Amino acid sequence: MRRMHHGTTVEIDPNTYNDFRVLSIVDCNVVFEKSINELAQKYASGQLRFKSDMPMEVVERLRAAVTESVIVEDYIRDMFI
Repeated sequence: MRRMHHGTTVEIDPNTYNDFRVLSIVDCNVVFEKSINELAQKYASGQLRFKSDMPMEVVERLRAAVTESVIVEDYIRDMFI
């Protein structure tokens, strides 16, 4: 099991973002790159659904955690700055 690096996980409570039904922890050391076409295909096939907008405070915490990661490649972290 990989160790978590301090500052690279984000806890999201269902009271903060109600599309999450349980307390969730996002590991921001793992970033999946998907093209617009890949996302469109997943949506068209029913594998992807839209959710409500995430509060900006949560988005900012996620962005900060990705940029804090020493595991995520520089070019990806730069997209979050």
